[in-house]
Amino acid sequence: MEYRVKVWCFPVGSVIWGKLSGFKPWPGLVINHEDIQKKSSPLTVWVLWFGDYKISELPLSKVTRFDQYFYLNYKNPSKVFSVAVTEALEVCAQRSGLKQDELSSEHLFNWAKHRFMEMVEDKDPFLPLKGDPYPQFVKRKLQPIFKTAENIEEEPVRVSSPPNPLFENNDLINKLKTNLVKIQEICIGCKSSDRIIVAQHPLFEGGLCEQCKENILETIFALDVDNTHAFCSICSQSGQLCICSVPECNRVYCINCVQSWVGCDAWDLILSQNPWSCFLCRTPNKRRACGYLQAKPNWSLNIMHMFNSHQKLAEPNLSYLTKCPERPPIRVLSLFDGIGTGKVALDQLGLTIKEYFSSEVDADALIVKRFTYGQSIKEIGDITELTEVKLSELCPLDLVIGGSPCNDLSLVNPARKGFSEEGTGILFFEFCRILSIVQRLCKDRHVFWLYENVAAMKTSYKNIISRFLGCKPALWDAKFFSAQHRPRYFWGNLPTIYSSQPTTEDDSLYLDKILSPNCNRKARVKQLRTVTTRSNSLRQGKNENILPVEMDGEEDAIWITELEKIFGFPTHYTDVRNLNHSRRQRLLGRAWSVPVIKFLLSPLTKLFHTAT
Repeated sequence: MEYRVKVWCFPVGSVIWGKLSGFKPWPGLVINHEDIQKKSSPLTVWVLWFGDYKISELPLSKVTRFDQYFYLNYKNPSKVFSVAVTEALEVCAQRSGLKQDELSSEHLFNWAKHRFMEMVEDKDPFLPLKGDPYPQFVKRKLQPIFKTAENIEEEPVRVSSPPNPLFENNDLINKLKTNLVKIQEICIGCKSSDRIIVAQHPLFEGGLCEQCKENILETIFALDVDNTHAFCSICSQSGQLCICSVPECNRVYCINCVQSWVGCDAWDLILSQNPWSCFLCRTPNKRRACGYLQAKPNWSLNIMHMFNSHQKLAEPNLSYLTKCPERPPIRVLSLFDGIGTGKVALDQLGLTIKEYFSSEVDADALIVKRFTYGQSIKEIGDITELTEVKLSELCPLDLVIGGSPCNDLSLVNPARKGFSEEGTGILFFEFCRILSIVQRLCKDRHVFWLYENVAAMKTSYKNIISRFLGCKPALWDAKFFSAQHRPRYFWGNLPTIYSSQPTTEDDSLYLDKILSPNCNRKARVKQLRTVTTRSNSLRQGKNENILPVEMDGEEDAIWITELEKIFGFPTHYTDVRNLNHSRRQRLLGRAWSVPVIKFLLSPLTKLFHTAT
C-alpha cells in the first residue's frame, strides 16, 4: 500500500522561494510539520531557509517554485543570499542528475540562467526524490531539530506518527460510547466538543465548526498535481495521506483522522492493503467496521447541498418580452468565449440567435469557431479593449456570459497570483466592467448574465467575486450531466442557477456509453476525473497509471472525439487546421461543459424565439 507525505501541491522536500513580510524572496525547503513537532494550519507550509537554517510557517500564497522568477529574485544578491541560493541550486542539480564536475557555482548559476534546461531523464529537480525528501547535508545540519531522525547516512528521515488526540481524550470517547454526546454534536474536523457546530460534515456523520466548514468548502474539490485530492476528506489538512485506490475516487485521509475516528491500528491496516478502498467506496456491510467514521449514503448530493447559497433571485420585469406578439430572437455577448460553448448550448436548445458577439484571443479557439460557424459568430477582439462606445454599438443585448481564466485563482496552483495585475485573475474585473456598462446601456430591458470560475478557490477570492457581482455562487458539477467530474462555481441571474441538481440516470453519465461503437472499446472507470489542459488529467488512478479505456483487451487512452462527446460538443468539433491531440485537449480543458450550460440557459427558451 502506497502513501505519501506531502503538503498540498508542494511535497515535503520541494525547493521553493518563500516570502516573509519585509524581506525579499529567499530560497527554502518545504519540511513536514510533524518532524519538527509543529502544528499544521490549512493552506500553509513549514519552510526551512537555506543559508541560516531557520524555520518559518508561510501561507501558500507566499510560496512559489524555485524555477519561477529566478531572474527577478536574484537581483543584487548579498554574500549571505548567494550562499543560500547556491545551496538550493546544489540540491536541484543533484536531483536533476547533473554530473559532479558540473556542480561548481559558476556552472550552477549558468544552469539557472538558462532556465534549468539541462536535466537527466526529465527529472524535476525542484521536487523531492521518492522516499528521500531531505538532502543529506540538510539532514546533518538539522539533526538536532528533527526529533525522528535515525541513521541519516544509511536511510532517509522517517516520520513518526503524531499523537492521537481523540483516543487520548478518554472523556470524549466515554461520552461517545455512553451516548452522552452524539457524533453530530462534535466537530470531526478539529475533533472538538466545545466549539459551536454550524453544519454537518457532507461525507461522514459528524459536525463541523465554522472554521472547519470553511476549510471543507475551500478544499473539497482541490486536486493535486497528480490529480488525486490534495487534502484530507475529513479535516481538510495535509501531511501523511493514504490514497483511495478506486480510480474514480482518489480521496485522501490523514493519519490523524484515521487513527482518531477509525482506531489506533487502522493506519497500519490500511497500509497493508493494496488496493485499498476508502471509507466512502466500501460496500455498506464493510462500512460498519470503520469505528466512529460512518459514511453518509447520499454524500455526493450532500456536497452540492453544502454549497447551496439558498439565495433567491429578485423577480425581473419581463413585460417588454411577454407583451410582444412574437418572441424575439436573442442577442448574446460571450466574454472569454473559448471554443464557443455558449453558442453550442444555445443552438442545441433551439434558440434563434440574432447576434452572437464573441471576445476571444486564443488563435486555436478562433479557428475552431471560424471553421464551424463562419460569420455567424462576430469576433470583437480583446476584452480589455472593449470601450463603452464599442459596447454601445453591440447593444441591445439580452445575455452576457463569460468565465475569466481560473489559473491564478485556483487553490491547486501554488504560484497563483490572485487578483494581482501580474496575473490573469484580474480579468474578472473586466467582466464586471463590461456587464455594468451593458446593464446601463440596456436599462429598458432585463439583461440575463452568467459568470463561471473554478470551485477550488480560496474563500477570500470567492467573497471578492460575490461582492462585485452582487450575489453568491451556485455549485454545478458536470458529473450530474455527463461522464466527467467538473465542479464549477456559477454566478448569475438565470432562474435555474439556484435550483436543485437533476438526478436523471441518463446513459450520457457513463463513460461506457460514450465510447466509439464497433471498436470493442470498454470503459475501465464509470466517469472521468476533471479534464484539464494537462495530458495526464486523462489518466486515472492515484499514480495516474490507469488509462480509462480498454480496447481489444489492451489499455487505451480516450480518443479526442470521445472527449468532445463528453463535453457535449459534436464529434470532430476541434478537428481543424491539423491541430494535434494535445492542442485539441487544451481547448477542451478550458471549455465549459455544454450540458451544464444548456441546463442553466434552458429558461430562455420560454422568453425568446426558438426554431421548434
